[in-house]
Amino acid sequence: MGVMSCSRSQCYNIMCDLCIYDIGYVCSDCEEEFKAGYTGGEGFDEIRESLKTFMESPKVKVCVSSSKEAVEDFFNTYRS
Repeated sequence: MGVMSCSRSQCYNIMCDLCIYDIGYVCSDCEEEFKAGYTGGEGFDEIRESLKTFMESPKVKVCVSSSKEAVEDFFNTYRS
């Protein structure tokens, strides 16, 4: 596996191993930030659309304190 960088705007993390079709590579920092701020529904299509929008936003530092089970399940479907 090569060195893959996060696909999020202004994120410079590398060594990403989570790739989501039509979205790109997502580093663990961006994954945790998304999960902490997600307030949408539990459907995977809704999560996917929210993630697309999130990945187009610039990276900011956020303290992660919690996540939703549906979002966790969404990311787990892409883990090998």
